[in-house]
Amino acid sequence: MKLVGIICILSIIAMIAFPTFIWATMKLPADIQYSNLFGSIEEQVYDSASLENMRDNFILLWQQTNSTFAGMDWNHTYNTWWMGDQVKINSLAYQNNYYSGLKQLIDNKIAIKNDFVGNGTQRYVIDDWEAKAIKQTRIEMKRSGGLCWVTDGAWYLTFASAAYWSFWYMVAVFVIFLIIALISGAIALE
Repeated sequence: MKLVGIICILSIIAMIAFPTFIWATMKLPADIQYSNLFGSIEEQVYDSASLENMRDNFILLWQQTNSTFAGMDWNHTYNTWWMGDQVKINSLAYQNNYYSGLKQLIDNKIAIKNDFVGNGTQRYVIDDWEAKAIKQTRIEMKRSGGLCWVTDGAWYLTFASAAYWSFWYMVAVFVIFLIIALISGAIALE
């Protein structure tokens, strides 16, 4: 009886310890690596205070995507493992096409701003227009789920698949130890 109680207590501890271990050894290092490659640059794009800075950071993000996934078939690199979701909009090729259009949009807004400057428009009018243009561009960048809506899942599936599945590993471990704890607890109470 005493052994069963100990098993129950150890199972409860394991329900917390093992998922935490999985998170700390699989998910957290991958999240840090992803953030260093893409996440921090994506934040810089969103947080840019000028259209020129936004464009420069956006180009940096685009170049990072190109170099990270170089040599891969972008038409068949998706942000999901699920076959039903492996459609064109979830492919790196589609995201690359979107990036091209977004860069053109930012370049057009910069050209308009430069026209304002060239025409001698008052600075406060230009600053007000640019603030609105940046806000509209940020809305556009988040429309499809963020700039890296494909890069995120594709990177984890390609370069950190254990981290991609870590949530389900944690759930499975938790459930197994929960069942052990419940069974051993029920036996100990008899």
